[in-house]
Amino acid sequence: MKNLTTAELLTFLITIVLFGCSKKNDDSNNSKYHPFLVPNKIWAEGADIPWGEKPGLYFAQFDKIGLDTIVKGIKWYKYYVSYDENPVNFRLYGLLREDSSKIYFRWAVGDSISPDGYPRLLYDFSLKAGDDIQLEPWQSAEWLPYFVYKVDSVKYLPIFNHEKRKHIFLSPKNQLYQSGYVVWIEGIGSNYGLMSKESIDNRIGAATMVLCCKENGAYIYQNTEYNVCYLGPND
Repeated sequence: MKNLTTAELLTFLITIVLFGCSKKNDDSNNSKYHPFLVPNKIWAEGADIPWGEKPGLYFAQFDKIGLDTIVKGIKWYKYYVSYDENPVNFRLYGLLREDSSKIYFRWAVGDSISPDGYPRLLYDFSLKAGDDIQLEPWQSAEWLPYFVYKVDSVKYLPIFNHEKRKHIFLSPKNQLYQSGYVVWIEGIGSNYGLMSKESIDNRIGAATMVLCCKENGAYIYQNTEYNVCYLGPND
């Protein structure tokens, strides 16, 4: 066996270290997909208000997945929200569907303006680094360019229970009205909230965020930046 020179040995060790670092956040070959839509799954959201007499974190809402329903031959799940800190009184907000790692939203009841419930793409967890995605499709044509996001990176990072899940890091291609990283977590949603909160709104300087999430009665996510959760042990 050939004895390695000092230079060859150093090159070999550097290669191993770099390879290990590159694989540290990449478990894509071993990661199973974590469904988003699970009945009775519940999220707590907060609002970080940087201005006013008492700036700080405030309760925003609860989000909850209900049972499935069939609309025009397609299975959707009922999506409920509650603005009461006691997560009991929920109202039906819309419907969600999961198909091939994509999450779609539509209004529960159509009207004369949008008889089909105005379906839209909320998440696409099949995105790869370098991809673009158009969000907020109900914006008028002149505003749509401000809601195109690019995928900066995809990583597999631990969440509340140390289980690694896919994290998709996005940023708006136009920074005029939206700014900052947006992080989509597989099975959890956006760090800025489940619905229509893709980034920080520069016009008001405020942001909402997911604080925690429970699935099948167990916590699966906790926002470590705030370490606050409005969900109790029985919610």
